[in-house]
Amino acid sequence: MNWNNIRLIYGKEISGAIRDRRTLISMIVIPLIFYPLLFFGIGYFTFLGQQKSEALPSVVAVKGGEYASQLVQMLYQNEKINLVNITENQEEEEAFNSGEIHLFIEITESANTNGSEISSQMIVIQYDSTMQRSQIAQKRVTDLVENYRQQIIQRRLEQAGLDIAYIQPILEQWRDIAPEERIIGSMLGMILP
Repeated sequence: MNWNNIRLIYGKEISGAIRDRRTLISMIVIPLIFYPLLFFGIGYFTFLGQQKSEALPSVVAVKGGEYASQLVQMLYQNEKINLVNITENQEEEEAFNSGEIHLFIEITESANTNGSEISSQMIVIQYDSTMQRSQIAQKRVTDLVENYRQQIIQRRLEQAGLDIAYIQPILEQWRDIAPEERIIGSMLGMILP
């Protein structure tokens, strides 16, 4: 085994690879430049599309709004939600398919079966999980329904003379303590390979 011969053969192979443009492009340009540009480009345009969809208002139809007028008022006051009425003979599915609405809410009358003043109310929320605008509407309405639920709970606790801490014995708080350098390194570690 002669090290001069090994060095000579290695040098010839490297110079041959560098002279060949196709090899140079496939070894350096594509992995180091094209793939990161491709991934960042896809992420950027996905982000732009999502921002555009979230900027548009969600079209929501409500049936039985008289049973939860406070919720309907909250929906009406939200600038990202447009309330519309669908006609009696028009089906919700038909309105979804035609693109007239992105979400349908059906509120039923409170069922007071045990004679007490406290009763539960059923709210059926229909959305199309294959439509991005319907998913955005679902997130917006879910937040409003949760706020509505918390207001009802707060009011019932005040009527009973109890504090909100009575039903929430544990409060949790999550903090991400990772430094920015490690977050960036983690992201690059997932993208670059």
